[in-house]
Amino acid sequence: MQLHPQRRTPRHLQRRGAVRATWLLSALASLLALLAAGGAALRTWPGPRGAIDREAAVTVSLALGALCAALPWAWRARRRGLSLALLALVWWLAVERFAAPHLIHKLKLTQLFYAQDPDHLPVARGGEWNDDSLRGTPAPAEFTPATLNVVFLGDSYTFGLKVAVREAFPALLAERFQAALPSAPVRVANFAWSSSSPLLSLRRLAAIGERYHPDVVVLCIDMTDFGDDIRWGSLLEGRGAYWLYDKTPILLRALEALAPERYSAWVARSVDGPVRRFFHSHAPYQDTRRYMQPMAENIARIHAWCAERSAAFVLVALPRSYQHSDRECPQNWEAKEYTPLGPYSLEPFKFFDELRDAEQYPVWSLLEAFRDSERFPLCFENDPHWTPLGHTVAADALEGPLLELLRQR
Repeated sequence: MQLHPQRRTPRHLQRRGAVRATWLLSALASLLALLAAGGAALRTWPGPRGAIDREAAVTVSLALGALCAALPWAWRARRRGLSLALLALVWWLAVERFAAPHLIHKLKLTQLFYAQDPDHLPVARGGEWNDDSLRGTPAPAEFTPATLNVVFLGDSYTFGLKVAVREAFPALLAERFQAALPSAPVRVANFAWSSSSPLLSLRRLAAIGERYHPDVVVLCIDMTDFGDDIRWGSLLEGRGAYWLYDKTPILLRALEALAPERYSAWVARSVDGPVRRFFHSHAPYQDTRRYMQPMAENIARIHAWCAERSAAFVLVALPRSYQHSDRECPQNWEAKEYTPLGPYSLEPFKFFDELRDAEQYPVWSLLEAFRDSERFPLCFENDPHWTPLGHTVAADALEGPLLELLRQR
């Protein structure tokens, strides 16, 4: 029986050409991936907020090269859909890893921004900053055991966001302390920065606190600190959805934009904690109390740090305008997050009442000082941060009790 050679149909030739093209593209992609891996192994790739991890660059590049090399086999083995899906997945992860750091501001990738630098400490910009990037603070060398040293911890309210450095209440108090105690050189350090929290304040205090030989440490608590301590703790420990913040930031940003409520609920479930910054002002205290435990633990750690160094510790609760006024900040950009003078707006102050009864250190609240003040406006028209008048009210309320504490030192 005579055997005839296999007839090569147009479809057969087309498939053969596709396989050859796949082999060629895979070989080229593998070569580029291996070159990228070699380059990453030799040097650290620069990024907008620091260097891209060398090990991660090598790993992703080699994985991409291996997948590209295996693609022709998968194609010929009639697993084309699977192979293309895997290739698309690896390419997407490569985009997330290497392109996302350059798109932080354009795509508003706040998750990646904070994942790269959870502490997000300010960088010294000369003039009003010292060598430790502390605003309105003398050089560390001026703080000695012979001087009377006060350290303020807090977020943007203590930092003095939107006001001049001399208008922030720690700076106002520094001048008043020195005038009231002319025989004792007084030094005040402002450790605060925007979006800080007790957890991050503790980390900064542990890093540079001893350089300032504190006699008194004043921790100022803002109403966003309850949620921020959950947020920063989850990010630092990589809990729940926060583990993905530096791995799939573009995907997370897309999910947040498409379904913000479901996205927030998913993040909250993944860490068993609220996502809303003002969760404490939307429900009775007994319903939110357990979510305040992380901050309570960090306050205790700061108190312990102070006790080990024989420094006095003071806790100060700073109110927001919605807790004492319904006419402040009429164009408030965060107005949707709470109800001015709402039924639960004062619930978080019950947390401070508990600490005052249970702890030995002073716990002060500035709520009455702001509520009873006849000065106006204490906040900016379109921003809840304090005006210079607001900082003056805070300084007036703290001056007397802090001076008494300093005289005891």
